[in-house]
Amino acid sequence: MHICLLPAEILLHIFAIYKNHNIVYRATLAALARICRTFKEPALDILWEDVDGFKPLISCLLEGVITKERRKLTMQRPLFDEEWRLTDRYTRRIRSFSPVYPELDMIGDWFLQALISTLLPTPLLPDLRRLNWCDS
Repeated sequence: MHICLLPAEILLHIFAIYKNHNIVYRATLAALARICRTFKEPALDILWEDVDGFKPLISCLLEGVITKERRKLTMQRPLFDEEWRLTDRYTRRIRSFSPVYPELDMIGDWFLQALISTLLPTPLLPDLRRLNWCDS
């Protein structure tokens, strides 16, 4: 059987094993998600399962939405519906979220409020199972 014909559950298992045994798994999983439609969903599920910090979330947004003012990240404008839907394609996969402490000092209040007040019918992180928040 050709590997592209494997069920998604088996691909998830294979990608999870790779993740647990390889330090540079993120780049490989991202490449797998772009290579083949069959690989896309399972690779993205594993890639976004555990997120450390806001940087991956910010990278989903279009350039110019987020700016840095006085050493704090802030939003230039509210997100459009299409931008919320794009962000949702990734945030719904997150099971564990651990903001990195130095990042917390760089995130502006308006940015956090915008993330919390999503216009989507679902919460920002609907499948979150573990939140590791450390603040001084």
